[in-house]
Amino acid sequence: MTRAFLIAMASAAALMLSPIPASTAAESIRDKVVGTWKLISWESLRSNGQSLNLLMGPHPIGVILYQPNGYMAVQVMHDPRPMFAERRSSAATSDEIKNAYFGYYAYWGTYAINEAENTVEHNLQSSLFPEEVGRRYVRTLRFDGQKLVLTTPVFKAGLLSVPHDLLDRAQVRDDEELVNRLTWERIE
Repeated sequence: MTRAFLIAMASAAALMLSPIPASTAAESIRDKVVGTWKLISWESLRSNGQSLNLLMGPHPIGVILYQPNGYMAVQVMHDPRPMFAERRSSAATSDEIKNAYFGYYAYWGTYAINEAENTVEHNLQSSLFPEEVGRRYVRTLRFDGQKLVLTTPVFKAGLLSVPHDLLDRAQVRDDEELVNRLTWERIE
């Protein structure tokens, strides 16, 4: 055997036997979150643990995308989707338009992961709701197999961007504290 071959073999063996740095041994939260996720559930949780399907119904439809370049986007639709009787938005009544508006939610912007606190911060550059542009939303995140669970901080129900009759029908007071928990499943 030639000397060059022996040196190459010894180098390969040393590389295979050397420990993997911690940064590559365990996948980072950022690496895990990158991808496309389909919405499984959107629950509003009361302080007693009761789960309400307050905002988008019991079977919402949606996706959230986290891109490697730091951009994200989310779109969620009430199921069933509120429709217009005339099947044309130009002929819709004001109630139909209101139901369609509040039956859909979307925004996009950048995101930042805080590995130490298991949080993601969404920095909104655009939103269906104009008052949200420029806001920052922090969500705790955890992984459950192929599922991603995002949870909001506690908030007062009256601060939601929803019609108050929706809260009244669900028997939720304006001053009641809620947490939203959204569960997503990775789309391969």
